[in-house]
Amino acid sequence: MHVTNRSPSILVAPLPFADESPASWIIRTCLLHRISYRRLAASLGINPSRDPDLEQVEHICRIGSGTHLSASQLQQLGDRFEAVRNERYRKLLLNFTDRREPVYRVCGSCLASDATPYFRIAWRLTDWTICPIHHERMISRCPSCHAEIKGTRPYLERTRDNDPLDLSDCPHCLASLTANPCQQETSLGELDESTLSVQEAILSIVVNEFIPSGSRNLRCSLTYYLRLRYRYKLEDFRYYRRRRPSIVAWIEPPEPESK
Repeated sequence: MHVTNRSPSILVAPLPFADESPASWIIRTCLLHRISYRRLAASLGINPSRDPDLEQVEHICRIGSGTHLSASQLQQLGDRFEAVRNERYRKLLLNFTDRREPVYRVCGSCLASDATPYFRIAWRLTDWTICPIHHERMISRCPSCHAEIKGTRPYLERTRDNDPLDLSDCPHCLASLTANPCQQETSLGELDESTLSVQEAILSIVVNEFIPSGSRNLRCSLTYYLRLRYRYKLEDFRYYRRRRPSIVAWIEPPEPESK
């Protein structure tokens, strides 16, 4: 920790991945310095957040201040859940414990293949249930001790065999989240493509408020998406079996009628 006349700085912070969540980056920063999130925040003169993903951008910027990360990198990282900071959106779209703590679903195979394990933005979404890379069911609990995988970690100073833990390890029992193979999803069959398309569309709406469609992007606000979701029950895959319309056809707003 370095203190100047202006403000304290941790000096070194990990580079965020393009699809990494703010909470994941904060955890990796704490692991790098072998310090808890609470102690890190206190040393920088800020309050620890109950949900770092939904904290204002200034929180991320303050943690990364004085490091090699640019202001634009920190801004982009802090803005990744901007669209769902609204209370009504976060309850519908993000995973929480019963005590309203941030919780993730993770893909053990992704974590196992990561050179540096990290949590993706998509893993916080309630609708993200299947890994599009490995076609495996996401898990929300440690396979060994069944503890929930939270966006804030309770330890950050524990080690296994004198080696520091990373985000592929359970902070409660120290077992690897990749120890047991995930359940490969073979039951979806022809619905699999629809499932993954919906997941990708929802992620794009949450992060960018548009859906990629060929050579153009279709604008779609969260409000419009949620209206469609409850009108057509987009999460009910039996509906796909009956109708099979494309997700784009559902979500693209109709053209205004000419007078």
